[in-house]
Amino acid sequence: MNIRSVAVVFCAAGLSATTKAEDMKINRSDLPTAVEAAVSAQSVGASVRGFSMEKENGKTFYEAEMM
Repeated sequence: MNIRSVAVVFCAAGLSATTKAEDMKINRSDLPTAVEAAVSAQSVGASVRGFSMEKENGKTFYEAEMM
């Protein structure tokens, strides 16, 4: 196996590991209080398009999509 083949295998393994955690669309009302406060502070002047939640390695991550 050459170096390039090994790199492709590692990249493919990394992509499959990162795609296991799926984003779940949620409503703003479902956000924890601290996350809601951060979104409010960071979204001044922006249009909020949606929210998602992801659980990965036992941790919960929240994402706000803004324009």
